[in-house]
Amino acid sequence: MSTLESVALADVFGEGRAPMTRTEAMSVPAVAKARHLVTGLGRQPLCAYEGATRLPSPQWMVRTDSETPPQTRMSWTLDDLFFGGWSLWWRENAPDGSLADAVRVPPELWDFDVDGRVHVEGAPAPADRVVLFSGPYEGLLEAGVRTIRAARNLEEAWAKRVQSPIPLVVIKQTVSDDELGEVQIDPETGEEIDEGQEVVRAYVDARRDPNGAAAFAPYGYDLEAKGDVRHELFVEGRNAVTLDVGRFANIPGTLLDASMSTASLTYSTTEGKRSDYLDMSAAFWLGPIEARLSMDDVMPAGQRAAFDLSNLTVVPATGTAPATED
Repeated sequence: MSTLESVALADVFGEGRAPMTRTEAMSVPAVAKARHLVTGLGRQPLCAYEGATRLPSPQWMVRTDSETPPQTRMSWTLDDLFFGGWSLWWRENAPDGSLADAVRVPPELWDFDVDGRVHVEGAPAPADRVVLFSGPYEGLLEAGVRTIRAARNLEEAWAKRVQSPIPLVVIKQTVSDDELGEVQIDPETGEEIDEGQEVVRAYVDARRDPNGAAAFAPYGYDLEAKGDVRHELFVEGRNAVTLDVGRFANIPGTLLDASMSTASLTYSTTEGKRSDYLDMSAAFWLGPIEARLSMDDVMPAGQRAAFDLSNLTVVPATGTAPATED
């Protein structure tokens, strides 16, 4: 969805009810971190197996005639599943009908019709020219709307508090209008100037000044602070949002730099985090892709596709993805 479309929908439905966009979601740091962890799995080599025996990889797994490397194609496939729950490849077939090459189709270029058939750029797509991936759930843009919007509201509130790190202030008029002097007239509009609003505006501007820790209350007005500064609200709230994003994405909170209430009693090791990432996140996100690419319209009968995750299990990690033929 384009920025113009999202703005138009926000005007129609209201900001809180408009469909969630990827751009809006990616503005939340916790979502961006979770997305990067998931799409980072795309760098792991995709391999062919027959039972437990590893076979030479088909050419489409390790090379492509397009400008997008296979690893990038897989990373953006994971991005599609992460946000929207679906992804699509356009395939080129060999003379015998087997898969020879494939490119990812951006989500804005394809859709389902009312009967569930795939349309690419508005035209029905032949079944033998596409590979459709179904994610492990409906995607963050649908399932996590409330959490993402809450995170954005929290970020905005935190940013405003940083600009003016004081409690809510009420400015009270303590004398009658007559004591404040003559009514001021706006020379441009000829209308009466709201003295109270002018005082509020001047106070807000003064608070943004580098020396705004002190304020002057003009004659006839008094300042009254409501409540106190609670920085813990922002820290705890942002931590809770990060944990919720991790729950949607099936990523341990420790990998998103969030902490549970019992974190101080828990000792977490690098090996333990790697194991959680492999067992929870990698299996959750890569499993549907492996299952789809193992079907008979992609792999020969009796063979399957699976990711080589050996560098995620080796301690210490090698820092490079496992070698594969090209």
